[in-house]
Amino acid sequence: MAGAIGRDGAVGGPGSTGGGAGTGSGTTVASSGPGSTLTASLASVEAVGAGVVGRRVVGLVDGDVDGLVDGLADADELLDTEALTLPLSGLYNAYNAVAAAAGAIALGLPHDAIVRALEGFSAAFGRQERFAIDDRDVRVLLGKNPTGLNQVLRTIAAHDGRKRILFFLNDGIADGRDVSWIWDADYETVQSQTDFVLASGTRAEDLALRLKYAGFGDDLPVEHDTAAALKRALAATPKGATLHVVPTYTAMLEVRELLAKQGGAKRFWEDA
Repeated sequence: MAGAIGRDGAVGGPGSTGGGAGTGSGTTVASSGPGSTLTASLASVEAVGAGVVGRRVVGLVDGDVDGLVDGLADADELLDTEALTLPLSGLYNAYNAVAAAAGAIALGLPHDAIVRALEGFSAAFGRQERFAIDDRDVRVLLGKNPTGLNQVLRTIAAHDGRKRILFFLNDGIADGRDVSWIWDADYETVQSQTDFVLASGTRAEDLALRLKYAGFGDDLPVEHDTAAALKRALAATPKGATLHVVPTYTAMLEVRELLAKQGGAKRFWEDA
């Protein structure tokens, strides 16, 4: 995720096709078209619109956002900005970056330190962690409630190429016994892009039923055993391709342990 923070601390999304911004007041009004705007300043944090194309973040210093249409390059010519790269994808992580930058600015931290911190952090404990397994890129994205899962599904959908997804649904104490929330999650978001899907976990049948009604098919494979499910999903993923693993919390603990062993990664407490 690439972008920039303005010298006054404004942080924004790309190319709004309409609306005005006054960074002194910390407010921005933008259209909700394909390129929408996120801004932050000392006064407030505004998040307007959805669907940031290319996950670009643009800093605003003076003037308004009229005429900034698709491109950080155009913004760099018009505005005093500094480019940075965020290590995580997804609109929700753009929101997180905005909030973190706004808080740091309010505390009076140096601009360069904010940039280094945003660029230097890494994915943690099942939140967009990546593992290299047998020449395959395995990405673990925790999805434990409908709001969070919807953001994960949109992030997966934004990645190029056909998808292979291993879903886990557990109903342990840490997950919540009631799994009816899956009917509020928009699995349909990735249906048309997906070549392989596998349902696993203690409530795999419930998940397979939900995926059926999301259009994935009537006879979806189900595998309760975590290790067997991972092996099956990896086998269905071509070398050089990506497998997305989307577990609930207790399932994430299990599958992450397996991936760490296979990929030679440290356990999460050893990374601290």
